[in-house]
Amino acid sequence: MYEIHVESEEFREKRPVQQHRMVTQALSEEIKHMHGLRIFTSAPKG
Repeated sequence: MYEIHVESEEFREKRPVQQHRMVTQALSEEIKHMHGLRIFTSAPKG
């Protein structure tokens, strides 16, 4: 099982599905052979 945790200001005011789509597009080559991938995204607090 793989996990990716990403925090970015670009996620602010985006829905989780949009955030996950941004991550999968940015890392498409790196993750294309990974199975059991969990993505956790958040915007910085404050």
